[in-house]
Amino acid sequence: LEVVYGDTKGDSKQSITVFRQLLLSENIKVFMPFLTGETLAIQPIAKDEDVIVMSLTVHEPAANKDMNTFRLSYSFQAEALAMADYLMKQDLKSISVIYSEDAASKYQVEKTFVPTLEANGIKDIYQESFKVRQKDFRSLVARVKNQDPTDIYIAGFGSDFPNILKELKIQDLMPPRVRVTGGVPMWEVSHFVKPKMLEGIIFASPPL
Repeated sequence: LEVVYGDTKGDSKQSITVFRQLLLSENIKVFMPFLTGETLAIQPIAKDEDVIVMSLTVHEPAANKDMNTFRLSYSFQAEALAMADYLMKQDLKSISVIYSEDAASKYQVEKTFVPTLEANGIKDIYQESFKVRQKDFRSLVARVKNQDPTDIYIAGFGSDFPNILKELKIQDLMPPRVRVTGGVPMWEVSHFVKPKMLEGIIFASPPL
């Protein structure tokens, strides 16, 4: 078994270029993209070329498009259900959901997390989305502060979280004043901020 690597730089358009190059030059029959955007981008071509996509995407619908794609990771949908269940057991009153506009996070929040809370009687739910790699969160966090939530839930890539957390701290929206939660991507944050920044923040995942 020979493993060949291709660097997409996390870019969906670049993933198509890399996919085609490897397909032509290496005659590869099985591809393993890491990200949701990469997976969704190469799926139509993989189906046409009849090659297998074994994806590490957390976006559950990505594996439902055709028989050529398999998903090897936990799903954001299962994570959303687990976190919603946890929060409803913590006397949740109002929540501001800060989420990335990437396909997996958007689906997680809009199709699973928020509907689950609504179905269980939570009415004060606010949603604020941001772009992947966004740097400035001052106005977004200011809107969250005006919402005066008891809870904040953050969904997206962990690499985007440090700037969000720093702005939450500046505007006094961190524990213990506000309960802050997130899913598995929160694990990445420890590589970018000092441990003290994470004190009181709760992040969890369903069993893998």
